Amino acid sequence: MGINERKQVPIGTSDFKEIVSEYYYIDKTLLIKDILDTKSKVFLFSRPRRFGKTSNMSMLKYYFEKTEEDTSVLFKDLQIWQQDVSYRNEQGIYPVIFLTLKDVKCNSWEETYLKLADIITRQFIYYEKDLLGGRLNTFEENYCRQIMNGTGNYTDYEGALTEYLTKIYGEKPILLLDEYDIPIQQGYLKGFYEAVITFIRNWLSGGLKDNVNLKFAILTGILRVAKESIFSGLNNLEVFTIIDEPFRQYFGFTHDEVKKLTEDYSCEEKLAEIKDWYDGYYFGNLDIYNPWSVLRYIKNGCRPEAYWLGTSSNDIIGQLLDDTELDTQEILKQLLDGGSYYATIDSNIVYPEIFQNKNAIFSFLVMTGYLKAKKHYLNETYYDYELRIPNKEIGIAYKNEIIQKLSVENKKFSSYLNDLKLRTCKSTYAP
Repeated sequence: MGINERKQVPIGTSDFKEIVSEYYYIDKTLLIKDILDTKSKVFLFSRPRRFGKTSNMSMLKYYFEKTEEDTSVLFKDLQIWQQDVSYRNEQGIYPVIFLTLKDVKCNSWEETYLKLADIITRQFIYYEKDLLGGRLNTFEENYCRQIMNGTGNYTDYEGALTEYLTKIYGEKPILLLDEYDIPIQQGYLKGFYEAVITFIRNWLSGGLKDNVNLKFAILTGILRVAKESIFSGLNNLEVFTIIDEPFRQYFGFTHDEVKKLTEDYSCEEKLAEIKDWYDGYYFGNLDIYNPWSVLRYIKNGCRPEAYWLGTSSNDIIGQLLDDTELDTQEILKQLLDGGSYYATIDSNIVYPEIFQNKNAIFSFLVMTGYLKAKKHYLNETYYDYELRIPNKEIGIAYKNEIIQKLSVENKKFSSYLNDLKLRTCKSTYAP
């Protein structure tokens, strides 16, 4: 790539069409192939914030959705188009329901319900021309009108819309639900957890459980909210977290991808610095870089900073640490000093139970990106995970967002922080 051909890195946009048309794109399109090959009915991908979940969901929408525009041109120079013709034949033939709950961060259940209702309504309006175009019967059209004018039964939304779109298009729809767990976390923080869990459970059950009018569904979130609290009875769900090997390369950047990025931007000599600051995660034991921070680093003239710090609210971290026991606090300090801790990781998160189990706290910190977890075999059959701070950036985030919160109520930790000389800028967080 010549210097005059360089594209800007995509900061502030997650729209796939915009990214591939105007920005530098690291090709993740083989995610499409692996999803089709897996042949699951419902996928759940859990990854930390800013690891490419939304941009991948946008990519899937542009690939599968049938529209008047020929969106195949977006993929002709990408890896998916070099695969067997059977994959290309899947492009642009399905109705797609694409919802994101990333902005459903309300202070009450009433506000949350209204926001969820608006998101649902907008999907019906998106397909208004088809739904009210004379291809449904009178009852079905009236039901759609009720949803559009705000008087329908929202818990029936997914099942009803998938049924109607199947009838109209002759193809089963694909459901993409991004950041599904944001309102659940907010409900826990603001005291309406049971109300939001009940709603989401009923809503997803209607759309996902035994739905014969669904091609497949993909959900993303930061956490896998435990099956018994929200996915009860959903036997067709396959979950892929950061400790699982399938799909591990599609969220975040691999070392080879970052190396190619530095070559394209003529900053190969910065690769070691990028690695110290933004590498060190293990997704299914594959080395992964934080994509948001790597791109910010390139855009800002290769200036290392803790770009991930403050990219979203971390109120749940503060609440989690309010009642942390002293031995757990000592482990947190040990980690900040560059040490490690061995623990069993449970990818099932039930918010009320996080505070009752020390290992649940560390599982939460792994799933949210504050710790890396590398599988440690005790013998051929049994293993646990070695936990460490992954890199310099997270060392700073850890100090500011975790240890600092502990120091407010804990004089011992306050004294420790006063003596801290930004150890996070030393190479103590080697992958």
